[in-house]
Amino acid sequence: MAAPLLRPEIFQYRVDSLFIHWLKNPIAYGAIVTNINNQRFSYFQRLVNLIRNRKLDTKTDREALERFLTWVNLWDTDRKKDICRSLDYLKRTYPDTDLWEIIKIESE
Repeated sequence: MAAPLLRPEIFQYRVDSLFIHWLKNPIAYGAIVTNINNQRFSYFQRLVNLIRNRKLDTKTDREALERFLTWVNLWDTDRKKDICRSLDYLKRTYPDTDLWEIIKIESE
């Protein structure tokens, strides 16, 4: 998603499609701690964009979203803090307490 050659609009459909397939694959990620280098804001922001653009739905894609959010919740605290604004946006725009509350961000 961060590759400069894949940023032009012509490739966005393909990148989004790959991300959605990865997101919906039940063995792609899950309740395992991942290397900090794989804990990327861009993954979470892509999720936000796909929900906003109606390519993902909080109801029909709920199982995949729950798995992804469970995975994000295992990220390093500083990495989770990076997504606070985007998470707050989701909470305001797509109210679903049970879904967004999967991610627990420790306050200082």
